[in-house]
Amino acid sequence: MKVQRKANIEARFWNYVRVIEECGDECWEWMAYCNSKGYGKFKGDESGYAHRFAWKLANGPIPDGYDVHHTCLNKGCQNAKHMELKTRKEHQALENPLVMAKIAQTHCIHGHVFDEANIYWWRGCRHCKECGKIRMRAFYDRRKMAQQ
Repeated sequence: MKVQRKANIEARFWNYVRVIEECGDECWEWMAYCNSKGYGKFKGDESGYAHRFAWKLANGPIPDGYDVHHTCLNKGCQNAKHMELKTRKEHQALENPLVMAKIAQTHCIHGHVFDEANIYWWRGCRHCKECGKIRMRAFYDRRKMAQQ
């Protein structure tokens, strides 16, 4: 009885997905209800999200603490080839365009390279050591001038 119920849930799921067979690498669009963020909703899965159900069908269970990330950036896509697992923190960072822009930076605003030798972390953000040295030199120079 349980196997038949599972088959029915899968069949119901695929009824809501527009799959274009000749374009195997294309997005498979969710044709039913999507929430305000664009994610397809599906009641056959305990999470309620269609893309999570699609991942489970193709790849098995999702480990605790992981989210399914759409590499195609189409939140309505159900093609498991367009998804990968990310930690919750990584996924939230990828969903925020400002964070993505910060991660993509290779140099500070003054042109110094962001590499392991030239960065330090403070309050969850990376900062340029070279700029910090320049700032401290200027601070001490101002202080010295004020004392004279």
